Amino acid sequence: MSGERFRDGRERIYEFADEVLVVCPGCGGCAVVSVVRRRLTCPSCGATREADGSALMYRAPVDPVFRRDVWLRADFRGHLLWAYNARHLEYLAAYVGARLRERGGDGFRPHTSMVERLPGWMNAAKNRDALVRAFARMRATLPAWASGDGVTREEG
Repeated sequence: MSGERFRDGRERIYEFADEVLVVCPGCGGCAVVSVVRRRLTCPSCGATREADGSALMYRAPVDPVFRRDVWLRADFRGHLLWAYNARHLEYLAAYVGARLRERGGDGFRPHTSMVERLPGWMNAAKNRDALVRAFARMRATLPAWASGDGVTREEG
């Protein structure tokens, strides 16, 4: 997965959180939270949950609505490595695996991007190969119903 170049598109964490893969409260399998619909559904056991209009919380290894643990998580040398969905995971893997990381942006997004906020251990070249392997292990836990873009196709 290591690439030569990554250009930061100035994405923010919430841009990856439209749908979040979480641990199902019913069966412990992988469920999905639709942040816009404020709904949790589990394809395995059929569990569903609806949320009220409470405030959303980002930048934590939980979904922004129900605050359930994210499905895609792994221990990395005493640190928690996590992603909201397959799209978020692939973005992080592309960034970490790149030998050259370029700042991007169009000048209209002055605030710090998600990758600029990553902890130092994720930026360290000495961790690159081990992190790429950790992302691959996380990718292997994705259920078949979760598409490669990280967005499920919820009925209804």
